[in-house]
Amino acid sequence: MAKYQEYPDPFYIEQTKESVGAPDGCYHIHDKYEISICRSGRVPIDTGGQARTIDAPCLLLHRPYSIHYVSADDTPYIRRNLYFDADFVAGGLPPNTLERIFLSDFGVVRLDNHVLERLEHFAELLYDNENRHLAPQLLCVLLCEVKHIISGAERIQNSRCEIYISDVMRYIYEHYREPLDTPSIAKRFFVSPTKLNRDFKKYTSLTVLQYTTRVRLRAALRLLTSGKSVEETAREVGLANPSHFIRTFKENFGITPYRYAKAENCLLYTSDAADEL
Repeated sequence: MAKYQEYPDPFYIEQTKESVGAPDGCYHIHDKYEISICRSGRVPIDTGGQARTIDAPCLLLHRPYSIHYVSADDTPYIRRNLYFDADFVAGGLPPNTLERIFLSDFGVVRLDNHVLERLEHFAELLYDNENRHLAPQLLCVLLCEVKHIISGAERIQNSRCEIYISDVMRYIYEHYREPLDTPSIAKRFFVSPTKLNRDFKKYTSLTVLQYTTRVRLRAALRLLTSGKSVEETAREVGLANPSHFIRTFKENFGITPYRYAKAENCLLYTSDAADEL
């Protein structure tokens, strides 16, 4: 099952750390662009069923909502991850920079040691709290550097099936407020509903309907916490029938949205409920 991993800030950078594969890990997705600067070692990565081991130094590039996780392996490697929203660098990049860097849902760029040192220099500046007010500008510089590197670097691409399922996931995230059903989504991606559900379940352990419901309920938690009424929330997450929304909400969380919205510990509920999705 692909677990939604939340990064509430528009930009987040980790400290350089030694990692190993996650034997009990699971596929996850998040709504951020992700760049992993891998310094040394061998990186075991699984992107929705396509497992491989990649020799560092390299960059791992993930578009928002791509399916991935670090697979089981006891070989250590050293990396630093950066996560960011497109809005965080809006206006600071040449047109189509992100599209040129993140050509597919997952990419690998091999690095030489000189290029690695340049990228780590920018990453260290970004990690320094004294430079936080300059983070958008520094990240733009790093991204332009990555784009320049990619122009002559070797990339490893994903399987077509994995890319199309990630595109479906992204489409659901972008359109969950609208009426959605499996046949209409399948038609948009030129496959049959049966094939779409089979492929989707292979990578996420969920049907398209189950996944759409999870996306809508996660959005509903945020709206209710912000003070929206149950009726407004139902409309805004694409469940125009309040009765259906209330029933679905209670089936998943064991509490009605009315009780949830009135709970004094609503924020605690939000954290616990989101973990269930």
